[in-house]
Order: sequence, then structure tokens, then C-alpha cells
Amino acid sequence: MDERMKLQLQQIGTRYLRRTLEELEELPPLVAELRRRSGEALAAVAPMKRIEGLAHRIYGSGAMFGFEELSARAHDLEQLAAAGKLDAQCLRQLSACADALQDAARTAGRSRGVV
Repeated sequence: MDERMKLQLQQIGTRYLRRTLEELEELPPLVAELRRRSGEALAAVAPMKRIEGLAHRIYGSGAMFGFEELSARAHDLEQLAAAGKLDAQCLRQLSACADALQDAARTAGRSRGVV
């Protein structure tokens, strides 16, 4: 791969990180909404699906751009959200995974001078 191609890929990766950091701002309110609606399975479907979709996108793209830790944390969150469980233990795990994903995104962002 020539230097120009490497630079372009790095720039695309940096844009990906910026967008990802912005999108991850949605996670805390979504997790809070799941906690509020834990007894309402149908009402919790939309926020759970949004978390799953967001994590899925980050998982695939993160790996493509070489952000392995970010991708791994997104995969963990995606799997939990896909399971769709709303009991207290699952909500704690989901919250912890969301926090770990945000931390991984900030770390990757710092490595690229985005944060």
C-alpha cells in the first residue's frame, strides 16, 4: 500500500472515530431508558434495537480500521443487546459494556488526536 493510500485510510479512520464518539453519546440515555422500562418488554424493544444496531456498526467498522479494542467492546455490547434480556443482572452487564465501549472509543480517539 502506498503512502497516499495509507494517509487516506488514516483520514477515513479518524472521521469514523469522530462520528463514533458522537453516536456513542446516545448510549447513556438509551441505557437509562432501558432501566426505566425494564418491566415493559415491548416498550424496551426500540432502545435495545438501537443499542444493538449502533454496536454492530461500530464492531464491523472498528475492525476494518484497525481499532481492535473498540471493535471487541462493541461486539460484547451487540451480543448483550441481541439477547434482549431486561433483568437487573443483564442491565448491569449492558451498562458496563456500554461504559467499556465508550472508554475504548475515547482511548482510540486520543490515539488519533480526536479527543
